[in-house]
Amino acid sequence: DAPDNDLMYDEISLLSYSVCEECGVITLNGITYNTTLYAILPGDAIECMGPNGETYDRIKVLQELGFFVDIQGGPVFSKDIEDDYLRNNVESDVGLKDLLKLKAYNYTTHPMVVVIDYSTFVMKPLHDIFSTLEASTNPAAVTMDYSPFNSVAEANNRGIDTGLMFIKPNEAEYNNILNTYRETYYDPVTGWGGSGIGGFPGAMGTSGILTYYYSLKQPQDQPIILDKCLFNNDNAVHLNSQGQCRDRASSEQQNCANCQLTLPEDIVAGRMHNNVDAAEIEVTGVCEKAYNCPAEDTSGICDHMYTEWFAKRETYEAVHFHKGGRRAEK
Repeated sequence: DAPDNDLMYDEISLLSYSVCEECGVITLNGITYNTTLYAILPGDAIECMGPNGETYDRIKVLQELGFFVDIQGGPVFSKDIEDDYLRNNVESDVGLKDLLKLKAYNYTTHPMVVVIDYSTFVMKPLHDIFSTLEASTNPAAVTMDYSPFNSVAEANNRGIDTGLMFIKPNEAEYNNILNTYRETYYDPVTGWGGSGIGGFPGAMGTSGILTYYYSLKQPQDQPIILDKCLFNNDNAVHLNSQGQCRDRASSEQQNCANCQLTLPEDIVAGRMHNNVDAAEIEVTGVCEKAYNCPAEDTSGICDHMYTEWFAKRETYEAVHFHKGGRRAEK
């Protein structure tokens, strides 16, 4: 989901730098591992548009920044989806390209893969999660997103957040997830297989299918659920438009965590959203991109992320020659 404009270089350089300042060789539990940066691209995403309407090669930009570029098709094609509703409506949700994130499960030459998107900003090392997941039988470590602000709080109308996922690659698991996607029906009211899992952004994409797939598993075969307030904090309000807690069913409203009360310095990874308007920010509180130089927020979480982003950028530019993308100021 890279920006298709002159901000691409800025976005990708800061993304890679924030998550990978210590890339190369890392040691976990006494074992030394090499690290590799991958960029998974669909075939039609090779070219980008520059600030003056010119086109340039996204692959070359990514390679300059140290990524191994993996151009992929699929992994699921429309003709292979058995359910009519899913086949006819997935493109109005996140589209089949969103399923490219599942390719991480097939990187079996690596013991662990971190899937991260352009909205996520990592502010602290992730090694503790690597160690915890490596020592467990769990297949992944993820956070759960909030249910939509304007919907009734239900147990199943929120999904795995795919902006930051820690995955143990497994070819059999990969194939099972894809087969589940191809063969399971999606109902607009009752969700995946009538389970109730659905009705949130991304429900017909990677977020929805992973949430449904793992709901069928035994606890030891389900992902470790990380604290959203620490690993996916976007400063969003914790109550929906009806005053219900957005991270649980309306019948289970006790102990509702308010991520806006998290100490900013404790946050490991946050999220800064693209394409949010002033009205949405006013209602939901979510953080927008730092390079927009937004106004200060009341909780201090967004402002902390913006400060960290600009500090990281300053450090990056001191180390690496700036290639000429848009220079943000604050």
